[in-house]
Amino acid sequence: MQKFIIVNTSYEVDKESGIREIEFPQLNKYFDLGFEIKEIHQSVLGENSDVLSTTIILEKLEDI
Repeated sequence: MQKFIIVNTSYEVDKESGIREIEFPQLNKYFDLGFEIKEIHQSVLGENSDVLSTTIILEKLEDI
């Protein structure tokens, strides 16, 4: 059986300094439970937006 968790976050991007490193400390608890990253999707919200949206899909396989 598969279990999935979807983590969404949005944050404003500083255009002058750019993105250096993005951290998701909330993921550590899922990694400790045996989840792994399956997919990561990122998109800018709107044409002239400074907001970046990130969706991370975590997957855990379990023996039946």
